[in-house]
Amino acid sequence: MAIIYKWDIPQMNAHIQADGEDNVIYTVHYRYTGSEESGGETYSSTNIGTQSYTYVAGDPFVPYEDTEAFENVVIGWLEGSLDVPAMQASIAATIQSEITPVNEDFVFYMAKSSTAGTASSRGRRRIGKYRVKQVIIAICYQAYNQCQT
Repeated sequence: MAIIYKWDIPQMNAHIQADGEDNVIYTVHYRYTGSEESGGETYSSTNIGTQSYTYVAGDPFVPYEDTEAFENVVIGWLEGSLDVPAMQASIAATIQSEITPVNEDFVFYMAKSSTAGTASSRGRRRIGKYRVKQVIIAICYQAYNQCQT
């Protein structure tokens, strides 16, 4: 299945007044997410950032509105000022590496666990949470005792 891309604009910063206009947007915070279904699972990757804008008196001005139509205007600004094909390529590469991992992460712990070495579906090794908590508690207890002497 093809990757579906979606913009999310969680926040914008605006000057209350600038060059005779009200609520002049100067920074757009965005998330650009791609998602793809493969083998019954959904894989996704997100590019997060901000983009700054400068309004110049006399340029066409679109007043802020809390509407889908205004959000589409802002998305147009982003698509006009960001390298969207490069963002899509990065997102696609990340999703592909999740679907078909080429690397695996291993973690060393001071104590062995009965669940150590079982592979997860995403190419990582899991260590029993209970055993990890025991090790952390033991380390903290030893440090506490050393401070008391």
